[in-house]
Amino acid sequence: MAYKNTLADRVFELERIIRDMQAVKIETPEVDFGQETDFDYIDLGCIKFRRGEEATYNLVTVTDTYTALRNDRYIIADPATAKTITIPTSDIGKTYTIKNVSASVITVDGGDYNIDGAATQSLATQYEWIKILFDGTEWDIVGQG
Repeated sequence: MAYKNTLADRVFELERIIRDMQAVKIETPEVDFGQETDFDYIDLGCIKFRRGEEATYNLVTVTDTYTALRNDRYIIADPATAKTITIPTSDIGKTYTIKNVSASVITVDGGDYNIDGAATQSLATQYEWIKILFDGTEWDIVGQG
């Protein structure tokens, strides 16, 4: 099959890669050298995880109002009309990346916590995205475009 460089093809390929990654568990012997080093991690380019841990980076595509799940990592929003994505309370350090691939407005709701001081953030243009990180007191915007 020839690769077509469309957004849908790229999203499909990324979903396939992540599904394959979820099935992989890398087992290594337990060795404690007293501190973590880069050798304790496996870097696959877009994903880096500790040896012995499962890759649990979930990509979902949504077309309606959606409440993110704890194991979601990347959320692609493609609704026909304006919708809201609600982010649940999470562990410190948890990140979500939400991308609007539609012409509709996507509202990202921080749930019980603000996002950079505001209850919501809007992704008003097609292909706009935001990456947020939970610091224990609110969601911080750590990337957007």
